[in-house]
Amino acid sequence: MKRFALILGTVIALALPTSLALAHGQSVQVSPTAASTGDTITLTGTDLGDNISVPVHLIATDGTQYDLGIASTDDDGGFSAQFSVPALPVGVYQIHAVGIEPAMTNFGLGIDASLVPAPMTMPDSD
Repeated sequence: MKRFALILGTVIALALPTSLALAHGQSVQVSPTAASTGDTITLTGTDLGDNISVPVHLIATDGTQYDLGIASTDDDGGFSAQFSVPALPVGVYQIHAVGIEPAMTNFGLGIDASLVPAPMTMPDSD
């Protein structure tokens, strides 16, 4: 029975697309971590899904979502894209890049970068 389960698990793992099998490495980083309205920020994403369009949003503390734009990933699921900071209230926002699984980081709008909390990281379940 254990042998059958091992064979079945291997067959299922081989049938999954690579981007799904490696879904826990996704991340997004922003540079700079704080900026003002009209400034340009650079987002770098990794392992979000191979050759897909990734919607990018700012999420306010009250849950309101503001669209920044779309990034396109490469063959390895990564991207680097620039966005203009929209005119929004001053504060800390989350940036969400929505690939196969979402990735997020914190961003400060109109505040000092030292006031932007480090993003929470999820422990790897592997």
